[in-house]
Amino acid sequence: MKFLTSAVTALVFLGVTLSAAIGHAQSSQCSFIRDPDQQAQCRALTGAGAAQCGFIRESDQQAFCRALTGGGSSACGFIRSADR
Repeated sequence: MKFLTSAVTALVFLGVTLSAAIGHAQSSQCSFIRDPDQQAQCRALTGAGAAQCGFIRESDQQAFCRALTGGGSSACGFIRSADR
């Protein structure tokens, strides 16, 4: 369980870092990201919208993506891990 919590925390950190790094990226550049979840989040944050968050398999990361793309704090209620 501790490993899972650490893995989720690492994914969140990676997502936030990736989001900051690609702030001015275009959606077409997201295709170079190998991880499909991170690729979907990249597309969502670079203009494709919250619908791209639906392609993320991990539910906490999906809710986080929706919150970042305009869902606001109400989307945070769907995050189950207390680490976020």
